[in-house]
Amino acid sequence: MEQINPRPHQYMFRRSLLENVKYPFVIVSTLKAEERKDVIDFLLQLNAPVYSEAISGIREEPSLQHLRISNVENLWKLAEKAEYTIDGILRIGGVPTLRAWRDLDDKQKDVAVWSISHLPFSGLSRGSLLPFELVYEPPPIIFNAETAKIWLKADRVHQEHLKMLVEEEPLAEPALLRQVSDLVAEQSLIYLGNSLPIRQWDLMASYEPRSLNVFASRGMNGIDGQVSTFLGMAKPLQENLGIFGDLTMLYDLAAAWILPQMPNINVKIVVINNGGGKIFSKMFPQPEFQNKHDHTFEHIAKQWGLEYHRGFRLKNISKNCLIELQPCPKATERFWSKI
Repeated sequence: MEQINPRPHQYMFRRSLLENVKYPFVIVSTLKAEERKDVIDFLLQLNAPVYSEAISGIREEPSLQHLRISNVENLWKLAEKAEYTIDGILRIGGVPTLRAWRDLDDKQKDVAVWSISHLPFSGLSRGSLLPFELVYEPPPIIFNAETAKIWLKADRVHQEHLKMLVEEEPLAEPALLRQVSDLVAEQSLIYLGNSLPIRQWDLMASYEPRSLNVFASRGMNGIDGQVSTFLGMAKPLQENLGIFGDLTMLYDLAAAWILPQMPNINVKIVVINNGGGKIFSKMFPQPEFQNKHDHTFEHIAKQWGLEYHRGFRLKNISKNCLIELQPCPKATERFWSKI
């Protein structure tokens, strides 16, 4: 019988990735809703450890729980400690937001990188781009998830530890994000405005499957126009929740002018007011880089006719509102020191 050769891109996938990688790791970023089921099926067949960002739409997928890595704060050290030295990264979907992805351009240049994406670029200065159609076909090689058993087990322990920290430090910034995520209604639209909300939502949000549609924006100029973008994406007949840092909110104070022209839209704007750009505190010790301030947002809410709440109340609010979270700095420091 004549042997049928694999399609060119399938052959390239087998030769360039699966046969040459012993410890693969998959990162899933932005996916279209209609693509998610096929990507889930592909990941289940591939059987490699996977990290799914919230914007992928499959972060909470129950069937992937046995392959899910959730703690990527110190990805490379954690994997190596668990005797799983990552030697290949497969990205599926949009360009990831996590720090470990950007490490591949400088600190982790020896790790091979492939991207299965609709985008016409790899998202790095290196790496191979493969057609998205690959996810619609069975992977030519199946990995043994047992090789990542120690790592996966350690990740489950980490999740339990985070739950304990939320109870110990309920006023810490990450704990407040967890409490917000616990109250989000099913099928809500979630918009994460800039780096810190993205990072903390991916780390802390509940894994309860609720068919959430999560969007995010970050970048060198990502602080501008975030609230306006959220309002432009908000949809009628559902909950729309935007989560922003205080500096990001201050940069777009005029955004809510449009709300009177959106009578069928209900939005909840959550502002994490930690008194400045705390994401820079670990990089720059000088206080000037953090843009510290003592502003609150109650009068901003009144200016635009928004109902104002201090705390993480989300339920039983029928009007457009602004919810201000004021984390305790000392509790936040204790929280991060215990991770």
